[in-house]
Formats: sequence, structure tokens, C-alpha cells
Amino acid sequence: NVMLSGYLIARMADVAAQDKLGRTPLHNAVAAGCDDLAKGLIEEKADVNARTKDGKTVLSIELGRPKRQSKELENLLTEKMGLPFPKGYVKNMLRDLPPSFALLFPGQGSQRQGMLGWAEGHETAWPMIQKAGEILGYDLFDLTEMGPEEKLDALEVCQPAVFVAAMCGLEWLKEQEGKDRSEAAAAAGVSCGELAALCTAGCFSFEDGVRLAQLRGELMKKAVEEHKEPQKMISVVGLTDDEAESLCEEFGGLGGGDGDVANRLFPCGVALPWLSDPGHWSGSEFLERGAQKVADLKGCNAAFHTELMKPAEADFRQHLLEMVRANVLHSPEITVYSSQTGERWLPGTPATSIVEGLVQGLSCPNQWEDTCRAIIDDGVEFFWEIGPMKQQSWRSC
Repeated sequence: NVMLSGYLIARMADVAAQDKLGRTPLHNAVAAGCDDLAKGLIEEKADVNARTKDGKTVLSIELGRPKRQSKELENLLTEKMGLPFPKGYVKNMLRDLPPSFALLFPGQGSQRQGMLGWAEGHETAWPMIQKAGEILGYDLFDLTEMGPEEKLDALEVCQPAVFVAAMCGLEWLKEQEGKDRSEAAAAAGVSCGELAALCTAGCFSFEDGVRLAQLRGELMKKAVEEHKEPQKMISVVGLTDDEAESLCEEFGGLGGGDGDVANRLFPCGVALPWLSDPGHWSGSEFLERGAQKVADLKGCNAAFHTELMKPAEADFRQHLLEMVRANVLHSPEITVYSSQTGERWLPGTPATSIVEGLVQGLSCPNQWEDTCRAIIDDGVEFFWEIGPMKQQSWRSC
């Protein structure tokens, strides 16, 4: 990459060019940790004072980078910007702009009884809940308040419920904290939480999001029923991905593909698909092999993000493509990070790319750790988790 960039510079490429986020090649080089390339761009008179659309300077991105090996680039930028201040002062000086934030949305398993109780009668959230009930064909508020819990945990119910809770949560955030979704630098969500992230980014309306979440749950339920044995998800903390996959192979995981890890949550923390038959292995072998904790994931009654969800893909893709043709699925207005790969769906990304990402998300493992690292590496300074329970914040710190 450095050699290619050097070639482009030699061919007089425009070092002041800006992308849709207002980032110059220098901004991107610093964000990616390419110090040598950044120095080369500075030598080519790249503007060290240029700001992105959200107000970030090259120096603020450098100071926000984790695990910097040296302060050489910081010192060079400070010198070029004409900032004769002590090193500790520079970082504080750059805080004149509001810190950037990302919105994170949990997936299925975060639902709980009473999660919409706060919104009853709320000026903006309550009409959303009523509209969702009309679309779904049942009283969503009554179900989340009164249960039964088993019905709330059903795939075709919990997914739209989690989506609605997330979108209502944005109204709370605006009212209580003064943070509007349009001010966010990025959004991301785990599993069905990705629908909330995309709706937040303006990819589709709230109403279409409710329909999409319900359809996703129905198709996944149908895929589950094709597999005769009951399923669940378990979380394992304290083992590497390789160790967890090896034990799955030894003791009978349920992934159906080359690997059984369904969600890489954080370092040495994974979610695995498993049989929920009481006679099946309980998980003690993981503890004997060094795991710190093994637990069932409440409300996750399917082998999510594995090959067993393949039967749901075709109908889900067809529905999403119909949304594209009807011009109700759009490019995002803010950056959305895919929870499968950490890929950035930037403003202007074709809606068809988002379609494929959502479809792949049914049967491909979630890479939540990579997603959070990508957001942090891009300079986002803190997260707001929007949902009924604290499912993400402890994972993404």
C-alpha cells in the first residue's frame, strides 16, 4: 500500500482530495496507522490543518489512535500546525469540538418484560409503539409488559420487539441527553440490532424496519423448525476462538459448517450454537479446559449465524431486493459498520451491497469484536448503547 501510494504521489495524485466524509489521504493514512505514508504526504504539502465533515483534524485522529508505537508523527503534526504547546496540552486543546460518538444496538436475547413500560404515553415513542402494533397485528406493548416470557422470546416476536425498543430508545436519548441520531459518527448492531443501526442511518423507515424485523424472525423460525432437534446459544468466556471451536468438534457443536463459533464477542469471549435437549452435554467440559464461565444465552433459542440458517436466505434476499426496487431501501446517511466483517457502509454505499451484507448475516458468524475495533480505530470516542439491556457496553470497552 505504501509503494502504491508513493507511485500515485509521484504521478501527481491530488493529496488534497476529500472523500464523502471530508477525509483527505492524510486523514486516512493516519487513521490506518500508516505513519510512513502520512509523513510522505506531509512532505508533499498535504494540508495538516484540514478538517473532516465532523470537524476532526489529522492530529485529533492521531491522538485518538490506540497502541501508538511512538509520538514521532504527533510531534511532526504539532510542528506543522504551528502548535508550540506541551504535548499534554495539545490533546486537551482539541476538545473544543463535541466528542464523536457511535450508536450500538443489541440483538435478540436483550428482550425482557417491561422494556417498553417507560414509553407509555411518551410524546414521540408511544405513537411508534402503537404503529408497530398495527403493523404486527398484535398489541406489542401488552406483550412486552405482561408476557408470557416464552412468547416474547419467540423469534418472530423478539426481533421486532428489540427493533422497536431500540428506535424508541433513540427518542429517550434525544430527550434526556440532547443527542440526536443525526449527530452520530457511526452506528452498528449485533444480529437483528443491525436493522436498528440501518434504520437510524436512514436506510429505511421505521415502519419498513418493523416489517423487516418480523420477516427475519419468521424466516429464522422456519429454518429452526427444519432441524428436528431443539437449539440454543451458549456463551463461553476464557477460551480463544480456536480452543472453543476445537471443543465444539470434540463434544458436538451444532454449527453445521466448518466452525461452530456464531459470534466473536470480545477477546476470549464467544457465543456457540448448541442443542437444548436436557440430555445433551451441559458445558462442564469447557470449564475443565480452562473456560472462566459458560452460560445459556437467555432468549436465544436457535443456532444463530450458522449454516443452519441458510434456508432463510433466499426469501430474505428477495424481500430486500423488492425494497430496493420500490426505492424504500437507501444508502446510509451516516457510516454503518457491518457486524459480520466490520466493513464500513459509508454514505453513498449502494443499497444492493447492504442487501448482501444482511443476507450473509443470517448464516455467517458475527465479528462483533472486529466491528468495535474498527469503530474505535476510525477515531470514534465513545459509544451509546440503545436497547432494553446492557448487552453491548461491557463487550465493546
